[in-house]
Amino acid sequence: MGALPPEEIDEASLTAFFSYADDELEQIAAHRDIHGRFAIAVAVGALRWLGFVPAALQELPEPAAALIASQRYRAVFDRAGPPERRARRSR
Repeated sequence: MGALPPEEIDEASLTAFFSYADDELEQIAAHRDIHGRFAIAVAVGALRWLGFVPAALQELPEPAAALIASQRYRAVFDRAGPPERRARRSR
């Protein structure tokens, strides 16, 4: 069984590890679907925070998940869509 993340995260760690630069958001947005993009964002933040990706990503503290899913990042997660849909929209 893999290690679980701590149940709580302080505000400084939350901001430092689960905030993404524009180029990181572009990389995240390149993944196929919203669930994949969210999982990548969670994994990147967890790796920064803990030094490893926990086996149970659903155990991420609620504030971290909320920040990732916040309106600030929602446009990145929603806009990309599957590659075939992106191609149709660009015509």
